[in-house]
Amino acid sequence: MTNRNVLDGSMNDEPERLNRRLVYPRIVTKIRERIAAAGYQPGSLLPSENALCQELRIARNTLRRALTELKREGLLDTIPSKGWVVVAEACPQQDRYKYEGIARVFREQIQTGLLPPGAPVPSEAMLRQELGISRYTVRSALAVLEREGLLETRQGKGRYVTRRAPAEIGRPGTSNQQG
Repeated sequence: MTNRNVLDGSMNDEPERLNRRLVYPRIVTKIRERIAAAGYQPGSLLPSENALCQELRIARNTLRRALTELKREGLLDTIPSKGWVVVAEACPQQDRYKYEGIARVFREQIQTGLLPPGAPVPSEAMLRQELGISRYTVRSALAVLEREGLLETRQGKGRYVTRRAPAEIGRPGTSNQQG
């Protein structure tokens, strides 16, 4: 039986016994090369850990160590319940969840002035109907914007765009205090 070593492409009659200290950096290099050669497109999910372990003929701990190193380098990120995703360096970060995309659209509308300070935000029911999404997704998107200080809730009246200077919008660490 001939075995192919995916790490270096060699063919041999017996499984290669690799020095454990050399495997992890070689896996990092192999995956980095695949990303650079567009084998793994930005925004795409990597194959499952199990599939990669079988393909590369390595232990899961070794693979996780390599993937964690690539995450530290900014080439990969994890999405809970989905797996490892290739980070798009040249492109804006892709939205992991639907609510993030909705929050991004509202944020852009606020930054460009399409939703001026003091403007009412459509109701949850209207957003659900217009966007065809669940109530939870709408509430999650609006909660993100409230945490960022871009929206405020007025009891019994609804949500409104806060009265903040455009230069403050989107800056990390800005509070929702009105000046």
